[in-house]
Amino acid sequence: MIERYPYFVAALLLLATIPVYLAAAGTQRRAAAWSGLLFAPLALGAPLLGTDYWAARRLGGMPLGLEDAIYFGQLGVASWFFASLPLRHRLHLDLRPGALAVRALVLVSALIAGLAVGVAAGVSAIEWAFVTWGALIAGVLAWRSALWPLALSAALLHGAALAITMAILLAMWPELGRLWSQSHPLGRRVLGIPFGEILWGTVAPAAIALAFGFASRAQLSSARPRRRARR
Repeated sequence: MIERYPYFVAALLLLATIPVYLAAAGTQRRAAAWSGLLFAPLALGAPLLGTDYWAARRLGGMPLGLEDAIYFGQLGVASWFFASLPLRHRLHLDLRPGALAVRALVLVSALIAGLAVGVAAGVSAIEWAFVTWGALIAGVLAWRSALWPLALSAALLHGAALAITMAILLAMWPELGRLWSQSHPLGRRVLGIPFGEILWGTVAPAAIALAFGFASRAQLSSARPRRRARR
């Protein structure tokens, strides 16, 4: 199973991290769960990513699989967990399901549509994916510039966690490294890790954190409220 379907096995490992993130999310547990649920549909864009950067056999041999839904769902949870980790006591969110879902799914649809446009124009799918992530980041920050700490926290903390995890997995499981093409510029190794994964692990969570912050109408108070002194 590991040699034949490494993407599926890796997805199962990611699935196991979701309860850990949710348990550690504290006051942001509900928000992190919503983020995972609402951004899992980004998996619908997985068939557009092609095979020039990486290629993995999915269960059933289809271009879209359960692995993709697990991956993007976990990315949604992890992105908000790391974005909110140093800010959770300053965050105020509107988590009413109806409006939250509509705003998030509009952004998800825009990301997939933007990726489709670039792929149809013949641009490298993974490279154009970074363009669409970047456009989302720029757009949300132009509208809600006060949310920049969420993007910074998600990029730095998730990026560091991913780099450590990838280094361990690739050292223990060399077959996993064969999924990435070293002939693609983003497939080149940096400290043994495909550069595209390092870039993805910082840009994608920053974009998702901002998207969820926008969808939840996040507000950041200026400072953590002080505890009242005991009498």
